[in-house]
Amino acid sequence: MSKHPHCVHNISDFGQYLNIIKTEPCVVKFTATWCGPCKRMAPTFEKAAQENHDTANFIEIDIDSAREITNYENVQSIPLFLFYKDGLKQDTLSVSGQNVNGLDISVKQFITQVKMSGLSHDGVVEYDLSLIHISE
Repeated sequence: MSKHPHCVHNISDFGQYLNIIKTEPCVVKFTATWCGPCKRMAPTFEKAAQENHDTANFIEIDIDSAREITNYENVQSIPLFLFYKDGLKQDTLSVSGQNVNGLDISVKQFITQVKMSGLSHDGVVEYDLSLIHISE
């Protein structure tokens, strides 16, 4: 797994992909070097990764070099953004195409869900005490 300077991991190995999506919260971007909309979405994805790398893994899959992963996810168009939590794809959060606002909203919802579950991607239990209301 190689890492962009902005906290985005490139994965092409199918076994590694399955392991990480089944064990850690992940935001997965399917892309290609020749894809214009993918390039235009890159800054939004990288910014989200910078801001949230302590809560989830941000993974980039090049469809031309990771056919097995692409086929497994049945990728029909790119860019495509998938979200995995507790080993399950969060279909309601998936975003396709050049949809900056949709990606921003889905990432925020996903990060909130992960934080509310009490687990970060390193397996350490965390609780946000500001979310707890104690009434007397």
